[in-house]
Amino acid sequence: MGLAGVLGAGSPPIGVRMARGGCGASTHGFPAQLSHTEPMPRTVLIDDSSRFRAAARKVLEAAGYDVVAEASDGESGVAVVTATTPDLALVDVQLPGIDGFEVTRRLVEAGFEGPIVLISSRDRSDFGSLVEASGASGFVPKAELSAESLAALA
Repeated sequence: MGLAGVLGAGSPPIGVRMARGGCGASTHGFPAQLSHTEPMPRTVLIDDSSRFRAAARKVLEAAGYDVVAEASDGESGVAVVTATTPDLALVDVQLPGIDGFEVTRRLVEAGFEGPIVLISSRDRSDFGSLVEASGASGFVPKAELSAESLAALA
């Protein structure tokens, strides 16, 4: 089940939009459903909506992801990822303080080697070339966030 099922979104799926950025550090392959023998990807959620974070946590943990930390703004997000060194960072584009593009730039500059997936309630095309230029591993619309959409980025 994806996030749209948890949130009860009434709009039709808009599909997974992906952009391969310059980060190039991802060697992680995230399966759509994890078996009990595979390590659980340690994940950090960075989003200013507590409702979204709770729903995303529910979806990801049901698929076997280990959500190790959350942050509600960009500055805190950089600090949390740096402190916890997760396997995956999910970063909202529109955050208080520094935006998701700047969070991504700082994480890449700091040597974070896991995939950074930008998320937004807006369509990827709304951001033009910023997604590619950010260094992110990909982009997933919030309504389409699921283990399957993350696996498609691997």
